[in-house]
Amino acid sequence: MSEPDETVAKAAKLLLNDAAYFLYQERIRLEPLLRPPIGDEELKRPRARPIEEINAQIIFERDHADEGPVFGWLKCAHPTATDADIKAAITAAAKFNNGCYENFPNDRGDFQKCIDDAVDRARRKNPHYSEVTYRDARYWVMYYMK
Repeated sequence: MSEPDETVAKAAKLLLNDAAYFLYQERIRLEPLLRPPIGDEELKRPRARPIEEINAQIIFERDHADEGPVFGWLKCAHPTATDADIKAAITAAAKFNNGCYENFPNDRGDFQKCIDDAVDRARRKNPHYSEVTYRDARYWVMYYMK
């Protein structure tokens, strides 16, 4: 079984909203597996891009998360869910994920407290996930904000 198939199988065991968040996070690891190998010409291009361009791409991907590969993966994991429910779950997962980082304090006091506070604030606005998903969100915030 391939990595994407294994990941979809794990998502199938979760409720729709939790599966959407799980797959939204896993897209970072799985999307490169879907791309063709990098060619010589692409390797020669400069990799540095202006931060504005990178931020714009991140915002675009977040705002259109329900149009990417996560939709197909979630549809495979929850084949009885309607397309509208799947899109809504992915959009909510992207919003919750974004909220976790937007709420991360700039003062960076006690790191664990900053993580807990950020996820707890996002949780209050997004109460439709399981405890496992909130725990996973804490892990991802810790991983990316370290």
